[in-house]
Amino acid sequence: MNIYNSPKNALPYVYRCVEKTTGRFYIGYRFKNTVPAKEDFGKHYFTSNSYVKENFENFDFEIIAEFSDRKSAFAFETKLIKETRSEKQINSDKNIKNKYTYKKPTINEYCLFPGCGKYINSSIKRFCCKRHSATYSALRSHGKL
Repeated sequence: MNIYNSPKNALPYVYRCVEKTTGRFYIGYRFKNTVPAKEDFGKHYFTSNSYVKENFENFDFEIIAEFSDRKSAFAFETKLIKETRSEKQINSDKNIKNKYTYKKPTINEYCLFPGCGKYINSSIKRFCCKRHSATYSALRSHGKL
């Protein structure tokens, strides 16, 4: 294959799908494509949103932009979703199930060590310091908690 006649590189891209009858729209991005965006979207890839994918023939779509890296594409998609937030946006519709719907983790807001009560601003940490963590673990393993 001659490298000078090869097709344009497959770049990450941001797209918009607009429902023909209602005007509702979905904004998404793709970075795993192996062909250019115009050859990929609507032929190989039909969006990650289940509602749009199941009703793809009822949507018009456009490629908004292509990017050199996936982080830039994701940042642009996120910014565009925030800027265009409205009742017609499918991205924010809670009635339509999307497999990528974010679920907020349960947060322990205070240190678990008995009597501490310090606030923890983290969804991962359970203790305010290493000492409380170690002491709690020792007490628990000896059956004192």
